[in-house]
Amino acid sequence: MVETFLFDADDTLKWTIWDADIDNSRRRQAVAFLLGLGADPDQENQDGRKLDDSPNATIGVTYWLERARIHKRMKKDRLKEIGDKMPFPRLHYLPSIEYWLVGQRPATYAVHLAMACWAKDQSEGGAKRPLVLMLCGPSGHGKTEMGQRLAAVFGEGSDLLKVSCEQFSTKTELFGAAGAYQGAKEGSKLNNFIAQHHKKFGVVLLDEFEKIGERSAHEALLNVFDRGEWHDKQLKSGRSQTEAVDCSKLVFILTTNMLDDIVMKIGNDNPTIARADKETLDQVLHATRRETRRRISERFSTPFSGRLNAGANSVVPFFPFADSTNKNDPVIMKESDVLCDNFIEDELARLASKGNINANMPKKTRADVIDLARLDYVADEGFRSIQGRVNELVTQQFHKSCYFDEIDSKAHLYLDKTRMTSKAIPDDLDDDCHTNSLVGVAAPEDVAHKVCQGTEQREDDRDRDSDSDSGEMADYRSGCSV
Repeated sequence: MVETFLFDADDTLKWTIWDADIDNSRRRQAVAFLLGLGADPDQENQDGRKLDDSPNATIGVTYWLERARIHKRMKKDRLKEIGDKMPFPRLHYLPSIEYWLVGQRPATYAVHLAMACWAKDQSEGGAKRPLVLMLCGPSGHGKTEMGQRLAAVFGEGSDLLKVSCEQFSTKTELFGAAGAYQGAKEGSKLNNFIAQHHKKFGVVLLDEFEKIGERSAHEALLNVFDRGEWHDKQLKSGRSQTEAVDCSKLVFILTTNMLDDIVMKIGNDNPTIARADKETLDQVLHATRRETRRRISERFSTPFSGRLNAGANSVVPFFPFADSTNKNDPVIMKESDVLCDNFIEDELARLASKGNINANMPKKTRADVIDLARLDYVADEGFRSIQGRVNELVTQQFHKSCYFDEIDSKAHLYLDKTRMTSKAIPDDLDDDCHTNSLVGVAAPEDVAHKVCQGTEQREDDRDRDSDSDSGEMADYRSGCSV
């Protein structure tokens, strides 16, 4: 049966964006969750103002609101119908898949569609086979995150097995020894996980799948994919090694980087994929299957490629993030900026949780950090390149200030041009110089001037403004630049 929600998604979304006294990191996550439940992104408050007009509508919040307007919302009674008919727990959360990852609209759409078709087929007595998804694309763009989310949302905490195919590349290493061979009593992680999930939902993530070198291992997996049945190889007292296991309710996720060049080309040919409608998404997914089929056949086998493209199974592309610098483009076209802003929020919340810290990151400083991180985005590294730059500009700067300046963790911190200091923040600090973030740091001024257009002009303007101020307020405003 579908779980009963004790709240109205529309009202809760409105409250979360307008009135909730929570940090930006939690607000952003709550907004994505509520939109995934079908909350209306176009509703207005009692004053007739849209959600985007809220002062709490950060880049991340605005991104999810824009993305929700592109998706066709599912009615709540339809969600209940899905939950009642599907054979797995919590499948009424299916639409929320499209709100799990920043960017990757084709990937989240493809997984959503595959899960729905697979579950519907099983509920109607169709072929009892596991779902097989090959996630392809450059590293750092959400492939592993997708597998973890599937296990967390639709299964229990122990329903995910991640296997590094670089370490377990042969049939024996993957499935364990057979018969009286040494190691038969222990089985293997994969064999034992499948055996424990007889007729149960679970997710098997085979990372870097292309590094499985033995053709016999591919054939063994193909048998599982075709029949939805596995014979437990773990040698146990009192029975032979022929006990059949029904693994038709498992999801096998095969991640690979061997198709990166194909995915990158398709992504470059579709630069506006972030705003694509479902017809365009279907065309992109079809092109991915068509272009990757030959290489999969050559690397594994023709039957293996055929199984990946049969039924609900799918080859799912993860494209590089959009990183438009056009100021007129909507937030949804600036995925790398959204990721950077989200990570800043998460880092500030994490650092604040380690002590009673009360500090601020000015909006202009935040914008400059995002500009710097965008320049360092590398498609081959994905989010890791953004993460590394923000760590350098925010996290390391924070720790250096605390270490060298002996800042009291309970002090009010504010931004200087090159470091943080522990002077108190004035109570009448203007809105343009702070956000709801709890901790703030600045990038070195000389670095920002080299790469951020207009920074010098903003600095001159703020210096002129500060001449009319006095005391700590003037000191603080002069430190609001990067």
